[in-house]
Amino acid sequence: MEILREVFHFNDIVFFVGNIILITVLGYHLAKVIAKPFFDSQVAMEKYIKNTLHELNIPIATIDANVKLLESMLKDEKNLKRLQRISCSSANLQDLYNELEYLLRKENGNIEIEEFELEEFLNQVVKKFDDVKKEIQITVSCPKYYIKCDKRGFSKTIENLISNAIKFNKKDGFIHIEFNNDKLCIEDSGIGIENQNLFSIFERYYREDSGIFGHGIGLSIVKEFCDNNKIEIKISSQKDVGTKICLDLKNLISN
Repeated sequence: MEILREVFHFNDIVFFVGNIILITVLGYHLAKVIAKPFFDSQVAMEKYIKNTLHELNIPIATIDANVKLLESMLKDEKNLKRLQRISCSSANLQDLYNELEYLLRKENGNIEIEEFELEEFLNQVVKKFDDVKKEIQITVSCPKYYIKCDKRGFSKTIENLISNAIKFNKKDGFIHIEFNNDKLCIEDSGIGIENQNLFSIFERYYREDSGIFGHGIGLSIVKEFCDNNKIEIKISSQKDVGTKICLDLKNLISN
């Protein structure tokens, strides 16, 4: 019973930390508009936010450490599944933390440029969609190339493209990701896009199908990253056949 109480206790902690991160995100933006006069300078405000973020990272690490400890003690399958849910929630909180930290660095023009192998990167991104792709088959075809850029921003770009390809696909459709001749193409067997709407899909809040859940900001994020990194976007689509989006990565390929 003591172990069970610990499990439910950590559920409460995960929920609590998640609310703190959400409040911090909102508070940061509100502080820029409302509370800024109370800070001596922009630098002081940013220092305060960063310190708060650092403190939030501590309970997340504590949750992870204790989950691992409880996993070694528990034998009951139901309780182990509860721990897995806590662990997944903690990982989501860590992603939120990393995202906020990234946004702060991005706003300050302090983005870290990394070199990474493209095929391994793509396979890692695709793996994130294992639980949501259902019967959709996702394949990756990529030779060994190295890319040098803002890795997190590039990851958000590819994730948004794959997410859209899943969201607007057929039930048992496919998504093929291929890198060839400096171009990374993501092709799907989805519902397609009307020709007259091809120039509008990258506008913020635009949605091709209002009946499908979404906020219409994913492709605007893609466009912003591509514009900032001199990546040309080409898109072709046929209604009820599918869509193919290609990114020219010649300016990101590492020598």
